Order: sequence, then C-alpha cells, then structure tokens
Amino acid sequence: MNISTTPRISWIIFGIATSLTLASFYFDAVMDLEPCPLCLLQRTAVILIAITALCCMLHRPQQRGQRIYAMILASFSLFGLFIAGKQVWLQSLPADAAMNMACAPSLEYMLANLSVEDTITQLFTATGHCADVEWQFLSLSMPGWMVIWFSVLLGMSAAVWLRSREQ
Repeated sequence: MNISTTPRISWIIFGIATSLTLASFYFDAVMDLEPCPLCLLQRTAVILIAITALCCMLHRPQQRGQRIYAMILASFSLFGLFIAGKQVWLQSLPADAAMNMACAPSLEYMLANLSVEDTITQLFTATGHCADVEWQFLSLSMPGWMVIWFSVLLGMSAAVWLRSREQ
C-alpha cells in the first residue's frame, strides 16, 4: 500500500465523525432531545476522533506516525464503544432496575459542585435517564447505532494501522 491511503481513510473517518457530531447537535437543538451524561461522553469521543483524523490528514505522517494516529483513533473508538455499550445495556434492563441505577446530574452542575474525580465517577454511574429510549431507527436506539459506528471507526483505525505496517 502506498502512503496516500492513510489520508484517504482519515478523510473517511473525519467525515463519519463530523456527520455524527452534527447529527448529535441536530437531535439536541432541533428535535429537543436532551443528552444524558453517557451521551455527552460518546459525543466527546466522536469529537476527539474527528480532531485526531483531521490532524492525521494535515500532518500526513510516515509509517510510525500513522501507527501512532491509528492507536489514538482506536483508543477513542474503544472508549466510545464502551460507553455506548454500557448505555445499550442500561436500556436493556427492566424499567424498575434501570431506575435504581444512578444517572448523574448535568455535567455543568457536576463540574461546578464536584471535584473532577467525583465528576468522572458520576459520569460512569448512569440512571434511568440514560436508560430512556427517546429515539429509534430500524429498532435500534441512538446508543445502539453508536455501538455500530464506533465499531466501524475502530475497524477503520485498525485498517490505518495495518496499512502502515505494509509499507
């Protein structure tokens, strides 16, 4: 494979991540679906993926740099996949069990009133709000779709890493 393959894959990753970010803002602003703390973490992972892919495109690194970018992209994708998977799991629980889980208050409130460590801990303990299914497409909730998209982005990150090893 030639070195120009990585920028093309990075463009695709950037396009997917940017589209997902714009869609999240659409759901928030136009459809008035308020994101839960787990949704915000997924959005953050997608934005970090977009920024990393953009940096890779602009930097046009050689073999070692491509592997580093691929590992960073894979790390953000795995983080997002973990968070989306946790939310899918919460949504699969019976309603009474999901309501017993503790979903964090708004991120702004937590940052204003809790330490960073406590805020991070609260973000990883979700509740019924995070278990609510407010939107579905083809019988999949938003976090269900994010599991798919994070898996695709993880696969594309692996492709960047594998192609850099072939050079």
